[in-house]
Amino acid sequence: MDAFSRLRSLFTQTNTNGTAKGPQINIAAQIETIRSIEFSQTIPTGQRIHGFSYANLLMRLDRDVMGIYRITVNQGSEKRFSFSINCEKGDYEKLGRGLEEVIRFLDGKRSIRSLPNHELVRGYYYGA
Repeated sequence: MDAFSRLRSLFTQTNTNGTAKGPQINIAAQIETIRSIEFSQTIPTGQRIHGFSYANLLMRLDRDVMGIYRITVNQGSEKRFSFSINCEKGDYEKLGRGLEEVIRFLDGKRSIRSLPNHELVRGYYYGA
């Protein structure tokens, strides 16, 4: 794929980059794990709270300097996406909804145009 085709595929809804849909993920179990980790220890800003694999991607959850949850998505050693989930520490219902939104995006076409960008979840692209 030449550079122009690759760039065009990022901005179109017809991005067919061969990404496979990941296995079913138990979001409630992930949220419960996060809850128990945050309850049992004090985790400094920017430090990993929880990490897991999904569809050949490594996902890492932490909180930024504003206290907002952040999920970074890596493919191997390359950072692909980052998502900010706008909820306070301990608001696990909103965190669960945000995680569901991230999983929906990763199961979809993964084009820049379809990155979530609303009050609860904002997505950022880092490169192919």
